[in-house]
Amino acid sequence: MRACRKVGIAMLLVLSASQVLAEEALYCVDTAAVGFVWDRKGEAKPTEFSPERHNVKVVSDSERLITRIQGGPAAAKGDRFNCTQDNNLVTCQAAILPTTVWQFYPDAYTRAYLYGGPPPSGRNPNIWVAYGTCTKF
Repeated sequence: MRACRKVGIAMLLVLSASQVLAEEALYCVDTAAVGFVWDRKGEAKPTEFSPERHNVKVVSDSERLITRIQGGPAAAKGDRFNCTQDNNLVTCQAAILPTTVWQFYPDAYTRAYLYGGPPPSGRNPNIWVAYGTCTKF
């Protein structure tokens, strides 16, 4: 009876440890963000955007939840991204509207917002790319 109990406890510890190891959390900070904005005449001008901070929860090899931090604690739930891996590069694309793409390297990332266009398009008139570093926490 004691042996069964010990085996059961050991299995619970192994299963709970593997779940904890599967989910990784990253804190990512932009080093710089640049892109284009369109004026009222429809002319594009290069500009700098404010750097952002994000929490990234690695759910699995194929999914990450990315939450933008806006001056306070991050929201409990982030935007879901579908990811693929190729050696040390992980590429993630927004699951709902695939206009934002992240590329994660071992200790850095790049991200881009590619949905914009000139104001007549009726879309967000900004296009940008940012890069930065991530640390585990």
